[in-house]
Amino acid sequence: MKKIIAIVMALVMMMAIAVPTFAESLDVNKQAGDATVLTDTSSIVGDGTYTVTYPATMALAWGAETTGFQYSVTSQLKTGKCVSVEILDKDANGLVMVNADGATLAYALGGTISATTSAPVVTDEAFDYSVDVAKAAWDAAAFDTYQDTLTFSSEVVDL
Repeated sequence: MKKIIAIVMALVMMMAIAVPTFAESLDVNKQAGDATVLTDTSSIVGDGTYTVTYPATMALAWGAETTGFQYSVTSQLKTGKCVSVEILDKDANGLVMVNADGATLAYALGGTISATTSAPVVTDEAFDYSVDVAKAAWDAAAFDTYQDTLTFSSEVVDL
């Protein structure tokens, strides 16, 4: 019984990958013809693919009021779609770095913290943003290592 089921399954799998073709022919009465060329997108899931590349660690020089960074997007999506990226603060307390003792250092984000790509297909479209710490915040902070976590969020949206 197992052999019969295996043979039937093998036949079903072979038939599933068979691609029907439709043929045209030219002869003495019909000397020209047209053939349609089209892409097969059946293997693509959803609206296509994209990648957002951003720094995993953003080091700020002590006392630097503005430190610039960049993220980039590469995408190949369906027509009429694009990628939307947003930088979010993971902590509900706002943009605050905390050291091991619980001391805080407030900061702000500048530049392009929310962006949408310009087309469905882009190659390394770059967006600049910055981490800004006011001089007064630096002056009031004890010399230590402070850290916070930002979340990069992305989704495919209509163009």
